[in-house]
Amino acid sequence: MKPEILETKFRDGSCFQASNTFVQKFLHTMMAWSLCRGTRVAQKMPSNWKDVCKKSVLCKSFIIKEHDIPIDLYVNSDQTQVVYAPGNRLTWTPTGSSQVAIVRIEEKRVFTLMVSVATNGTLLPFQAIYVGLTKTSLPNSTAANYADATQAGFLFEMSGTKTY
Repeated sequence: MKPEILETKFRDGSCFQASNTFVQKFLHTMMAWSLCRGTRVAQKMPSNWKDVCKKSVLCKSFIIKEHDIPIDLYVNSDQTQVVYAPGNRLTWTPTGSSQVAIVRIEEKRVFTLMVSVATNGTLLPFQAIYVGLTKTSLPNSTAANYADATQAGFLFEMSGTKTY
């Protein structure tokens, strides 16, 4: 909490220096941080991100004005991966087993959820995207609550891809 100590000159002319051990203890005890293995790729920001954002805003503003696009039709969308059956390497097995085999350990069960909001504040219906090449990937019309879902406006269409 005292950054000025880093600039202090001591009587012998030396400056404050933090050893690796000091820094590690500080991060662990004061910041509650631990050294962890990376599990995902960090997002990379371009060095000119401010210019890119400014050009994007100007371009969008120009198109909206010149083409008289109503506020209701300007939509911001984002997507996220939803994991509903993680590949966590856990399974039930008899106590004391020394070898535990798990089928398809590398697979996760996931889908993509698309969320969209119009500039006027209208939240559009979510779009859930699952793997599916054929109609067998869709819910069966005899499934529980299928009729309720279709009456509420749900549309069931196969993605036509091998990925979600």
